[in-house]
Amino acid sequence: MGFETAKAIRDGTRDDMLFAVHDLATRLRPAGRRAVGFLYYTGHGVSVGGDNVLVPVNAGSTSDAELSIRGVKLSEMLDILK
Repeated sequence: MGFETAKAIRDGTRDDMLFAVHDLATRLRPAGRRAVGFLYYTGHGVSVGGDNVLVPVNAGSTSDAELSIRGVKLSEMLDILK
């Protein structure tokens, strides 16, 4: 089928997670707008102020302030992949 697997990120920081999403977007771009990609996340996520936020390993807590700085919003990831 031509599927490729990217390197898995384990215990990722915010930077690790966002670089991995950028890498996925870069890999999908040559295939065109109809490309299919699959991102699998195993970890913690919370809802903060109506946003779904993934919690990276370097988040010290799940307070709103901490996650607004160190969390990765799902919408942020989707914007990268558009």
